[in-house]
Amino acid sequence: MLIISKDGCNYKSETWQHLLCKTEIAKVCNIMGYAVKTEASRLDWRADVLATKQEKHQLVQLAFEAQWSPQILE
Repeated sequence: MLIISKDGCNYKSETWQHLLCKTEIAKVCNIMGYAVKTEASRLDWRADVLATKQEKHQLVQLAFEAQWSPQILE
């Protein structure tokens, strides 16, 4: 299941590259069998993408924070 959330996210301030990165992360996690939610948050954190899957006897959650910024080669 793939859930794209608009709650609490100001998409206008995100670059198309950042949005593409989040979309690709969400798509791959979904293909790998994870339930995916974008802009997921808890009391003390927020993730661009939260992927959740129940495996045998444990819940697996992967939180992704996409960063897109220019870098200088040194």
